[in-house]
Amino acid sequence: NIKDIHSVLEVTVYDEDRDRSADFLGKVAVPLLYIQNGEQKAYVLKNKQLTGPTKGVIYLEVDVIFNAVKACLGSLVPKEQKYIEDESRLSKQLLLRNFIRMKRCAMVLVNAAYYINSCFDWDSPQRSLAAFL
Repeated sequence: NIKDIHSVLEVTVYDEDRDRSADFLGKVAVPLLYIQNGEQKAYVLKNKQLTGPTKGVIYLEVDVIFNAVKACLGSLVPKEQKYIEDESRLSKQLLLRNFIRMKRCAMVLVNAAYYINSCFDWDSPQRSLAAFL
């Protein structure tokens, strides 16, 4: 059972032999809204992540029966889309760049502290006078 007419029907195709394990042939994702009842349609098989084509075609004939009122209510509150996010890896270059950035920030704070301290010590009377006025 499918609860949302806006969802996608994913069909995975395997080649099963009696003496060997199942071999992955391809996968297809079909949005339910694009299905036309009773019509046989050919779909090109794609890889497991659905990012590129593989060899093969599958013919599907599907009938979709749904409640139009519930489908309209589902349209008002759309679902979040799936995004493929690359896994970030730790690299020496990135770590070094972040360390140098933090070092610069720390040096700015140290220099500001030296400047404020020199104003209080009256190392330069003109600068101290200008800072406190």
